[in-house]
Amino acid sequence: MRLNHATFRVSDIDRTVAFYKRLGLTQIVADSGYARFSFTEDDGTWSLECDGELVEDSANSISVHFETDDLDTLVAELERRGFVFERAPTDQPHPWREAGRVACV
Repeated sequence: MRLNHATFRVSDIDRTVAFYKRLGLTQIVADSGYARFSFTEDDGTWSLECDGELVEDSANSISVHFETDDLDTLVAELERRGFVFERAPTDQPHPWREAGRVACV
């Protein structure tokens, strides 16, 4: 498993995107309510997400995403070990496949 990116929930995505562009970061995905940036010279990225709701609970304002070459096998193994996913591995509109959130308990 490799770190793919971390997502930060924000209340005003347009203002936040403009801020990070002014800093010189490279935006690599722009979608309604979602933006993703390259922030280092390696493969690391991070994203912003805004669903129109004010983020009050800091525990839900950041999510971390990992990647693997075989998502279905990894999810099945983690489920055997007791992890519970909110959503099974699913193809996304962007060119990737992801499984739903795993609660941090």
